[in-house]
Amino acid sequence: MTTVQKIPTPAVELVSLIKSYGRGAAQVQVLDRLGMTVHRGEFVAIMGPSGSGKTSLLNLMGGLDRPDSGQVRIDGQALDGMSDAELADWRARSVGFVFQFYNLIPVLSALDNVALPLTLSCPGAAERQARASAALELVGLSHRLNHRPQMMSGGEQQRVAIARAIVAGPGLLLCDEPTGDLDRRSGEQVLALLRMLQQRSGTTIIMVTHDAHAAESADRIVRVDKGALASDGFSSGGIVRAAEAHHA
Repeated sequence: MTTVQKIPTPAVELVSLIKSYGRGAAQVQVLDRLGMTVHRGEFVAIMGPSGSGKTSLLNLMGGLDRPDSGQVRIDGQALDGMSDAELADWRARSVGFVFQFYNLIPVLSALDNVALPLTLSCPGAAERQARASAALELVGLSHRLNHRPQMMSGGEQQRVAIARAIVAGPGLLLCDEPTGDLDRRSGEQVLALLRMLQQRSGTTIIMVTHDAHAAESADRIVRVDKGALASDGFSSGGIVRAAEAHHA
């Protein structure tokens, strides 16, 4: 009997990206014809020295910035063909962002922080709160719904931030140093949560990190240097998981 091998579907395609900042003699090129592909459902870590273009790359993938040239395609859709308004609407529906310093609103409860991104897309307050409550339960914080950020640990605040990022059901989650401000134990919990989201929901996760240990939680590690792709390969954990899946 012939086995038909499933071909991975690209979630993110970056084609010859060039990006510079500044003007004239002060202009600095942060990306130099960089290209890469991330398949749907993959967990990819991006590493590299400071100034190598990691965060710029993440911003382009999330439609927060535009390249000078080259193309960003998400699920086959080219972002450069969108107006600013179309791009904002696409981001709200399709991408979740997780940052190093949480970016929670101090005067709002965990529930209201998570419900906030649904304000435009979900007009009913009861439905917004129900979806926010479900997202917080998924990240293990159903007992913290009414707590404000200052009443929670750093790890709990990051889990609230992840709940906020996934509440609209995006297919792509972009994480910029999500464990950078956490102790090792809290960082491990956040990484385990990201892997759970990948496995349970098929979410595509791209994480920028300086932490080699955190990067091993991903399936692949992509290294960038001086705005170009330096290396791209399976993490040791990714190799083990691939072997386990093959023999399952």
